[in-house]
Amino acid sequence: MTSKDIDKLKKGASAFDISLDSRQIKAFETYAEMLETKNQVMNLTRVKPADYVDLHFLDSLSSASVQAFKPGIKVLDVGTGAGLPGIPLAIAFPGIEVTLLDATAKKLRFLDEVIEAVLLKNVRTVHGRAEELQSLPAHSRKYDIITARALANIQTLAGWTLPFMNRNGIVIAYKSVEIDEEIKASKTELHGLRGKIVGETRLRIPGTDIERRLITIARIK
Repeated sequence: MTSKDIDKLKKGASAFDISLDSRQIKAFETYAEMLETKNQVMNLTRVKPADYVDLHFLDSLSSASVQAFKPGIKVLDVGTGAGLPGIPLAIAFPGIEVTLLDATAKKLRFLDEVIEAVLLKNVRTVHGRAEELQSLPAHSRKYDIITARALANIQTLAGWTLPFMNRNGIVIAYKSVEIDEEIKASKTELHGLRGKIVGETRLRIPGTDIERRLITIARIK
């Protein structure tokens, strides 16, 4: 990361009321370097390194605009892939507990390397498919926040994630702006799963023209 990237990361994070210290900035730098290197031999991301700050790091942190990541909160990042948004959230909020879930073991091995290199004490990886792990006592109804970034349509995503949610938990789905039809189509199935959309937030990634839509799903009580 260049000095310009670092300045962009600091300013962008501050737009979400996140203050990053020098240790956290160094963690993002290490993560970016490892991601760039590993991506040369493994398909982790199509995003160019020059765009990591905008399209990966600040995008991941954007959920802080709709949810407070207070110390002690348990976060499950479903289909984490290259560790997004889980790793950036874990760096920015060291008091939370983050579980990175993915069905591809080699991606998790890379994330374990990142966790060790960055000295992240608040992150663990879990190998498996969401639909297979959701009913296990170790995971069922255990999480306060479930995140999913560019993973599946809302109705499919709800089926995968709602069982992980504790009584007061939420799902934050990172979506593109043009999803009105997807939202409309999901409502019947969401109701059948005892879930409902409780928030739709449109935002722009700081310093860019890129728009994001965050969909918040909760359980019907």
